[in-house]
Amino acid sequence: MKKFVVIVLLLIVTLLMTSCAPKGEVIDPIEVTFTGEDCTVEGPTELPVGEHAFIFMDKSGLSGELYLVRLKEGKTFQDHLDGQTEPGEWYPKPPWVFYDKQLSIESEETNDGRVDKSILRLDKVGEHTILCYVDSPRLLWFAAPLFIVEE
Repeated sequence: MKKFVVIVLLLIVTLLMTSCAPKGEVIDPIEVTFTGEDCTVEGPTELPVGEHAFIFMDKSGLSGELYLVRLKEGKTFQDHLDGQTEPGEWYPKPPWVFYDKQLSIESEETNDGRVDKSILRLDKVGEHTILCYVDSPRLLWFAAPLFIVEE
């Protein structure tokens, strides 16, 4: 009987530990850096469907934000670039763009600016775009294409 109680308690502790652990965080998160002049990405160009970690470093002083968007089949990263006459020029979201779901975000101020750590759910296979957005004044940089593939 005593062994049974110990086993049950161990199972409960294990369940609690695994249910509280972060899900979908990749060991090496994708890093996006926004300077106000450009938006750059370090990390893989292909990811499996699932939840992934992103670190957004805003060194611009413009209160930039990170967005990931899925493109309708047949549209590409180049279609984004073709919508601008120069990097940073804002234009409204086209009907062939769909926002990816942000699950969580934590922000902290640093000497270089702001760092946001977020988890996004990328559950649609196909081409996505990483972008840096500023609300006021409205500005937009397209950082890189990202392909989501089946596991």
